[in-house]
Amino acid sequence: MKEIKYLKTTQAMVFPSDDIYFYGLNSEPAIQKILSAYSLSRVPLPPQFPIQLPQLIFQNGIFANDKNTYIIEQLSIDDRKIIINILSSSDISDLFFKELKKLLMSLDLRDDKGSYEPLVRTYETTCILKLDIKLNRLISNVKFNEIEELIATTHNYGAKISFIPFSVRFQISYNDIPEKLVKNKISISDKSLLIELRDKTDPDDQIYFTVSPTDTETHLELLKTIEKMLA
Repeated sequence: MKEIKYLKTTQAMVFPSDDIYFYGLNSEPAIQKILSAYSLSRVPLPPQFPIQLPQLIFQNGIFANDKNTYIIEQLSIDDRKIIINILSSSDISDLFFKELKKLLMSLDLRDDKGSYEPLVRTYETTCILKLDIKLNRLISNVKFNEIEELIATTHNYGAKISFIPFSVRFQISYNDIPEKLVKNKISISDKSLLIELRDKTDPDDQIYFTVSPTDTETHLELLKTIEKMLA
């Protein structure tokens, strides 16, 4: 595993009801402070929605940390959820939320402020990198000659046909969800670990697009383990 070309974290957090002071954050002075803090722009409500949605969406911002800057692709805030999309590792996304939390609490004008501590926090991390993996090893006992011949008789456009495994997807299910989450009406849907050849690259170069419902460190450890399995 090497040559990490792209790294993105989506961090989604669900909070207790009324913990986030959403209607206070939705005021123009509060919005301007959020925009200014991270050079964000606000995503306008589409004109086909005549009723104001209980959600704030910002995009294209910058988070500066330890002389490095990271692109905030999108930040979404509603009455129970905060979702962060940032081009960084999950560790950096944690640091961003830690700083954002201080800002949101400073904008909370209630006598009894919310804790801004999520009941549940999930990650999805995306990566483009080089892996020592050939997907056809997963199904090495399968011969594709018959499929190639069948396609060649129909839509080959005069070209020679190759049938190449392109991706592998593992489903991750969450069972025995803690009672605390159930009582707060929080569900956790099935997620996927995806490994696929990067579009518009030579398969022989072994550049992959990968998605994992985990933090970055776990994501990379999973890829290392799968590399060993398929070596």
